Amino acid sequence: MIAVTKHLPASEAQFRTSIMLDAPIPADEVLRLADLHELSVLDTPPEPRFDRITQAAQRLFGVPTALVSLVDSERQWFKSHSGLCATETPRNISFCGHAIHADRPFVIPDASADERFADNPLVAGELHLRFYAGIPLKSRNGRALGTLCLIDYQPRQMSADDLLLLADLGAWAERELNLRELEAANDLAEISARRLRVVLDSAADAIIAVDEKLTIHTFNLAAAQMFGRSDSEMRGNSLAVLLPAPAIDQLMDGIRSLMATHQLHLVLPPGLELVSGDGSSFRADIRLGRTDIKGRSCFTLIIRDVTAQHELDAMKSAFVATVSHELRTPLTSIRGAVRLLATMPEAQHAARGRLLDIADQNCTRLSQMVDDILDLEKMAHGQLGMDRKVQQAAPWVRYALLTMQTYAESLGVSLRLDAQATDADTVCRMDNGRITQVMVNLLSNAIKFSPRGSQVVARIERFGSRVRLSVIDQGAGIPDAFRPRIFQRFSQAGAQNVRGQSGSGLGLAICKAIVEQHGGHIGFDSTVGAGSTFFIELPHACMETALPL
Repeated sequence: MIAVTKHLPASEAQFRTSIMLDAPIPADEVLRLADLHELSVLDTPPEPRFDRITQAAQRLFGVPTALVSLVDSERQWFKSHSGLCATETPRNISFCGHAIHADRPFVIPDASADERFADNPLVAGELHLRFYAGIPLKSRNGRALGTLCLIDYQPRQMSADDLLLLADLGAWAERELNLRELEAANDLAEISARRLRVVLDSAADAIIAVDEKLTIHTFNLAAAQMFGRSDSEMRGNSLAVLLPAPAIDQLMDGIRSLMATHQLHLVLPPGLELVSGDGSSFRADIRLGRTDIKGRSCFTLIIRDVTAQHELDAMKSAFVATVSHELRTPLTSIRGAVRLLATMPEAQHAARGRLLDIADQNCTRLSQMVDDILDLEKMAHGQLGMDRKVQQAAPWVRYALLTMQTYAESLGVSLRLDAQATDADTVCRMDNGRITQVMVNLLSNAIKFSPRGSQVVARIERFGSRVRLSVIDQGAGIPDAFRPRIFQRFSQAGAQNVRGQSGSGLGLAICKAIVEQHGGHIGFDSTVGAGSTFFIELPHACMETALPL
């Protein structure tokens, strides 16, 4: 192997004074450069696989320099440069700029005797280049990117066998270039696939891709959680193992419709009943999409669990029905009372008084219903106002009991206060009106659901840093199925209580919001058939050090 290493002239000024013949620009220059830049190989570090080629060329041909040269717009850049220190030269003086026009090895036996290169600075200058042989390296699209070239500083000839060997080495270098492009494309495809997987697995809805035979190809994380099956388990399996027959029939109808109409999307009938991984049924809406890939149709299902929405819609419907009934009943009563008053003789003062009481009570019911609805709206917008001050909670519990006394007596229920803490031990930072509203609501529910002759107890206790206010009844208790939803809006355990009365389903939801805005907690204990205890816990505050908001 020849160990001579050459240096190119340091200055390019002499290049500009040369009158040598520049290589013509290829007709496909724009596309050629696009192919070159897509390789993402320019200005990358040396790679052994290219250096092995140039070193092999040095040994096989006995030349001092072998290059893998890539012809850029204004330069030729050397991916491998065995025997040469430079990494690039201007394109206008390059031999490779001429070689990329050829379809076979481009050979210059003696550059000093060739009028195209005799005055080239690489020939006429201190480098004294004499021999050049280059084989074009082409992209996968067939466009010349550069060359594998041999350089000597003495004239020499190439035999037919030499040309074949150079062509073989060029094919090796060309393969490595295109393999690098393929590897880069594979890396990009892998990155894209990973990004797509992240997007799919970040989606809240189940996403499943299938072919025309309903074979599963994509199964995201939400789908795995929804159906209790893993992606690896479901890929290659049939969608029929997940969806019940009625849903499959609807899906096939949708696929046929997309194929017949050439549409890209449609929505299947809403509320399809599916089965989750734990065997429970749920309602789902399915959006179906079609994509054509290489002449074959693929289909994507986006499945959304709408069970909660269906339940909410049902609760809203029940709420509307309840509100309509609650509003209509007192209005009817008021209208009847007013009509009787209009026709009643002046002498019947007692009867007139009872009718006025009925009208007043029903007006109060209407007012409370409207207040609940307004509070609900304020809660939805975070506007449930509070005027919290440091004060004792116990007096307001007694006030709530006094407020509900007449209502309790009318239903044959007695009220009792069980104060296990002194008033001073019940100091809290609270809005007395809102906390009274909570206690009145809890007392009202307890009275309404208690049997005649029973007792409702309001208890005041101190537990460390918290004050607990409880309402205890002897009613029927809370059904197990209703307990998870008891503080939700529009929730009611049943259409009516033991006295045929029903509520709006808003009271406990409003109570929960009020207590939590006080930094407190609301809860309950209940035994079916033995009564319930509803309680709120508020942070205790020191009267002397606590500051009002």
